[in-house]
Amino acid sequence: MQRMRPDIRSLVITKREFKKLTGISPKSIRMEAPRLSSYRQSLVTAFEIFAFMCILKIYFTFGFSSFTLQTVLLTALIVTGVAIILGLVSADYIYQREIKKYREQQALRYLISEIQKHCHIIKAIDIKDQLEDAGNKPIAPENRQKVVEALQLTRADLIRALKTEKILRTNKDFILQHPDTFTSNLAAVKALQITEQASEWGQLLNQTLEVAVEVKEEMRKLQAGN
Repeated sequence: MQRMRPDIRSLVITKREFKKLTGISPKSIRMEAPRLSSYRQSLVTAFEIFAFMCILKIYFTFGFSSFTLQTVLLTALIVTGVAIILGLVSADYIYQREIKKYREQQALRYLISEIQKHCHIIKAIDIKDQLEDAGNKPIAPENRQKVVEALQLTRADLIRALKTEKILRTNKDFILQHPDTFTSNLAAVKALQITEQASEWGQLLNQTLEVAVEVKEEMRKLQAGN
């Protein structure tokens, strides 16, 4: 399998780097909102099964003959009711904990999405490089360099955003004293013009610019929220 060229391989933001910068593994980030109904259904069922097993254990221990039918039905009704209540209470507690975690990870989910876009552009360049290495005619190599330069700037913004998110997440009362912390490379990315904007390289540069714009907006939100 052909390896990426060094100039674009160094632009990839890996899962290991993401964890190092944020202190959180990408796998532990919830990409979908938790649903209360699913927690209630699973936990109520679990408690009902547990209650049923306890009832059977009691009856097998002392013998069914020791209890009247009325006692058995009443016990089953009470235990089932308690199991349902415990299941609902537990589900609500877990849901509140998970929904809080989900809301706190909003910025990370957004940045993961932007990193994926960033890496997709890198993959597109890699495919073009492979086609060129296979003997196909290169398409405006000077434009490739401009896209790579734009990706370098955007990567720097993504790294800065990840570091900023961690600072704000771990220091919720942190007050930003230096606005330049949130400066972006957006202007520099815009300055990298490609003559043929409709060309393949022009489209890749535009996609990179979109990522840069979105990352800058997320940085603004992070600043405003703290």
